[in-house]
Amino acid sequence: MQSELATEVEPPRGPGPLTPERLAEAYAPLVYRFSAMVCRDRSQSEDLAQDALIRAMRALALGLVLLGALALIDAGLPAPRTDFTVTDGTSLALIAMGYEAPMVGIGFGTGTPELLVRAGWRMIAAADVNNPQLTVYLVRAAVIERGYPLWRLQRLSRG
Repeated sequence: MQSELATEVEPPRGPGPLTPERLAEAYAPLVYRFSAMVCRDRSQSEDLAQDALIRAMRALALGLVLLGALALIDAGLPAPRTDFTVTDGTSLALIAMGYEAPMVGIGFGTGTPELLVRAGWRMIAAADVNNPQLTVYLVRAAVIERGYPLWRLQRLSRG
């Protein structure tokens, strides 16, 4: 039975990195089917599947953020702040990582929330996780463009 389940779902391949969205799209049917076999109650089955998918997506997102942060640090930038929120009092947006003073954020999903655009944040899409140097270059350029040369950004991050 295990081999039957394993052959029905193909891992995401093709253009684009493995994102939490692609992970959920590729594996959700398999996870839901497996949880239906494990649980007798449909409600418990759905809860189990949703919990498993949420945990998998969080783990993948955390790994992407960690790799991105390490690439920035390796390139001489200070450690970015990770997983923080921006609010305008009514709406809330999550930034995977970024630098608050120059208002430069890095995201791993698609699109930028309207709140961040209105607030003046410059969001860099880390779409190509296989080429972190591109993200580093775009972040460095955005930080400098906003008046924060590397020495100033490092000084701000220390204290």
